[in-house]
Amino acid sequence: MGLFQPGSIFENYSYFNYVPDGVSVAYSNGGTLSQTVAATVEAGVTYTLQVDWGKRADDLFDSSTTVALIIGGDSVLATGVAPTAGNWSTYTSTYVGTLSDVGKSITIALESGSQGNWDNVRLNQSGEWEERSTQEVPELASYQLLGLGLISLSSLRRVRRT
Repeated sequence: MGLFQPGSIFENYSYFNYVPDGVSVAYSNGGTLSQTVAATVEAGVTYTLQVDWGKRADDLFDSSTTVALIIGGDSVLATGVAPTAGNWSTYTSTYVGTLSDVGKSITIALESGSQGNWDNVRLNQSGEWEERSTQEVPELASYQLLGLGLISLSSLRRVRRT
């Protein structure tokens, strides 16, 4: 699992014809990538998960890949049309909050049996009376950059002490 950079900035088109959002995508060679979002279920709110799922041009593709919105342990599977080689397809899962689910956690889960590629993960919340903003899920690269920065600061601090 990790970050894969097949993006056009590097002019690397051997895996994908394009990348939906930026130059990096998340991948898994088996297993699950997941994130529990800060929000919890509210009654009457519609939660819409959209994820771009890619099929590599070299035909590494796992038909057992799933995209799901998990509400307190119950999966709401996303649906979409399987992408063709080198392309991406948007998968969507929609759930409307019920009184019995109020306060339950909301988790995004991307699972593959072998090769899975995902990009542009977004969760939109909209209520009956108001429109809420889309919550962008931070890409793995953001966390890696943060970690690198903290390590650099720690190293700098040690150099100054000696």
